[in-house]
This record gives sequence, structure tokens and C-alpha cells, in this order.
Amino acid sequence: STNEPRRLLDVLSELEFVDILRNKSYKTRKLQEIYDAMKERKYTQSCTRIYLKILVVNLLSRKYNLNELLSMMNKILVCNESFESGKRHQALAHHVLAAAYYREGNLKESKKHSIKCLNLFNELGDTYKAIHLHNSKICNSGNIVLECENGDVFQTNDFVFDMRIW
Repeated sequence: STNEPRRLLDVLSELEFVDILRNKSYKTRKLQEIYDAMKERKYTQSCTRIYLKILVVNLLSRKYNLNELLSMMNKILVCNESFESGKRHQALAHHVLAAAYYREGNLKESKKHSIKCLNLFNELGDTYKAIHLHNSKICNSGNIVLECENGDVFQTNDFVFDMRIW
């Protein structure tokens, strides 16, 4: 029990997200329930983070095509003060878009979004920049790999997905 209900929902969403990735189950029902609870309480920042996690799960599930993912992204971008004022959420959205375009084989658009992400993260540490710099230099399609799976060893044409959604 906690007297900070927002933080409890944030933690529950993190645990569920990690569990989904670890088990590769790619089911969003529990994340959606947590999102609904956050939305009901008007926790805008937390809603944005969990919605980005839902988008990542949907992307990795391969159940949705690019247009469906773009439509999902548009739902969170419309009238969202957390995107309008926050570089971090903008960068994370560009990272998801870069991965979606990469998965579809559109390396030009993927690179464009990776560079935007890199520019938005320019004030963060080198580990953040290294991933997006790598992704911006991809010349051929490969695989989408989670940053947490391979440590610092990435294949030249693999898109590295940074799982730090905070």
C-alpha cells in the first residue's frame, strides 16, 4: 500500500513492461488497464510513458502494420502537453517511429527519426547517444534488437531499440 497512487501505477507498468519483454508475450491487456487507470486520474506524463510502452509492445508483436502504428502514435500526440513541452517524450516517440519505419524497410524515414531522436537526446549521456547514432548510420535492413539483449555489441545493420522509457 502506498499514499502515492501515481507512483504505484508507474511501478506496475514498469514491471509489466519488463515481464512482457522478458517473456516475449507481447500482450498489452494489463498495460492498457494501467493506462486506463492513469488516464482516469489525469496523470498525463505517466499516461504518455505507458502509451509509448504499449506502442513498443505492439511494434515488437508484429501484429500491426506501419499505418496502424502511425495511427496509434497520432492518438497520443494530439493535444498532449507532455509532448509539447518535453524533449524526452518527443525523442522516445521518434525512436518508436524510427523502429516502425525500419521494420517496414524504409531506412530513409528511419534514419530521419533516429537523427531527430539523437538531436533531442543531445544533452543526455553517451549511452543514449550511442544507440541513436548507431541507428542513424544503418544502410541495410537487419533485425530489431533490444538494447538489453546484446549489451554494447550490435550488428552493423541491426536497429537497436532502447528500452529505457522513462
